[in-house]
Amino acid sequence: MAGPHRGFEVHFYPCIPTYRHIMLPMSQALLAIASLLLGVALNEWIRRSNRIESYSAAIFQKRLGIYEELWKKILAAREVAEGVINDTALTAEQRHELISAVVHSIAGFCDENSRVPDPRVFDGGDFFFAFSY
Repeated sequence: MAGPHRGFEVHFYPCIPTYRHIMLPMSQALLAIASLLLGVALNEWIRRSNRIESYSAAIFQKRLGIYEELWKKILAAREVAEGVINDTALTAEQRHELISAVVHSIAGFCDENSRVPDPRVFDGGDFFFAFSY
């Protein structure tokens, strides 16, 4: 005698569901749906990054041209400002007119191109604006 339950047998009846026949196909379907969503997300991410890279070169060239033109205007304004400083024969009104024309030219260019001058590029801008008042 091996124990108090001598002769006890465990029977699995077909009426008690084990769900093994359902779980394998369901897990495969869930894995397929998750893979599909991951694939769509990765495809969208790659497509957007490629689109950004293709447009960024053209946008960079356009911005570079705008900043080069702005830099030319700033250098021309510097020459005018140096002339105003060095020419002692100019009256206050003449100085105001010369510097105002330069400042308004740069401000108009920035308005046309929707650019606010970066302080690192437009260093000394306070100098020009100080003479326009």
